[in-house]
Amino acid sequence: MGLLNFIGPYLARIRMSDVIRNLYKCTLRTLLALLYDFPEFLSEYHMIFCDVIPWQCVQIRNLILAAFPSSMKLPDPFTHSLKVDTLPEMKVSPTIQSTYLLKLMICGLKDRGLLENIIKKMNAHQVGHPVDFKMAGLVFFEYLLEHFDTEGRFWMFTTFANHLRFPNMHTYCFSCIILWLFSNTRIQEVREQITRVLLERLIVHRPHPWGLLITFIELIKNGRYQFWQLVLQNLGLFQGDPQSSPWEEQKKLVDI
Repeated sequence: MGLLNFIGPYLARIRMSDVIRNLYKCTLRTLLALLYDFPEFLSEYHMIFCDVIPWQCVQIRNLILAAFPSSMKLPDPFTHSLKVDTLPEMKVSPTIQSTYLLKLMICGLKDRGLLENIIKKMNAHQVGHPVDFKMAGLVFFEYLLEHFDTEGRFWMFTTFANHLRFPNMHTYCFSCIILWLFSNTRIQEVREQITRVLLERLIVHRPHPWGLLITFIELIKNGRYQFWQLVLQNLGLFQGDPQSSPWEEQKKLVDI
């Protein structure tokens, strides 16, 4: 942990000296050895690691988040018949060795009454559209997105993505939250930021966290999210009905 704290400010720079570059390579190899020999250590302490890793160090973060218990066999995320919601592991809460509960208590956030008061305040701003407590978490995140600036939303999605790991309850929960926000947001920039956060973790060298892969695969394959329509619209190549197929529009362009 001390090594990451020391090297962090240097890795945040655009240019690195040869000494820092060699130290970075040694850090990667050390973490890679831990990933293969002691994956439970990285898995259980991933939140502490992510707190000290600069956001630019995507590969280091991926390496830590890709850790999973040695007794577990990961399902192939590219299997067409894979039903993520039916996996028994998705109902199991992962082991986390950190003081996040203490931090929540210190901040006063580990309190159901506080959430209820927040919902009441949100209801006051949404006359005629009361918030269902069962949907309170999603509505609360949507409320934050509308009141955060661009940087705040980026850190929010970065934090969500840090929980996309091996099959467990947290991975399933945050995967659903990301997909729900992508589908239901009224802010176009939110979809772009979600895509950016996911893609910048996928375009680096392996390993990639399992939860990250299944979330992005679901996003681009499920037609309800209209991912490719939005991409083509941003490129100015798709001017048709958002419900129609973007490939038909591409075919028209090719025929022309």
